[in-house]
This record gives sequence, C-alpha cells and structure tokens, in this order.
Amino acid sequence: MTDRPAADSPADLIPKDLLRSHPEWTFWVSDAKRLWATWKHQPTPEQVKNGWHRTLDADDAEGMRTELAAEIERRRRRESPP
Repeated sequence: MTDRPAADSPADLIPKDLLRSHPEWTFWVSDAKRLWATWKHQPTPEQVKNGWHRTLDADDAEGMRTELAAEIERRRRRESPP
C-alpha cells in the first residue's frame, strides 16, 4: 500500500454542470486528459452537409463549453431560414 492519494478518475474531470446542461451529449476524457463530447444521435445526411459535428474536443471544461456553444450556434444558424 502507498501513501499516495488516489488519482482522479476521468469522470471526475467532467464538470457536473456540463453534464446537466447538455444531456444530448456523451462526455469522456482521453488518456491525454482531453475532454471529448459525442452527440448521442446519428446526424442525417442533410445535417452533415450543413456542417454539424457529432464529436467535439477541447483541452478543458471551459474550452468544451466554448466548443458546445459554437456548435449549438452553428446548428441554429443553419436551420433557420435566410
């Protein structure tokens, strides 16, 4: 047995508010400690054509919030009529 504290689990690196505010995304942490989000739905061919991203990544939670906000805005702009 060692005196070292247990390392944080990858799930501990995902802020709870991010999970609550974006239930349509699955979040995970890579071995490199980057935060990833995958949309839980399969985009349609039209959505793909319109530039929707199914998977996002960021260095940290703040970066992920920025990526999610940009993706939500991109989707909103491309769905609304000109």
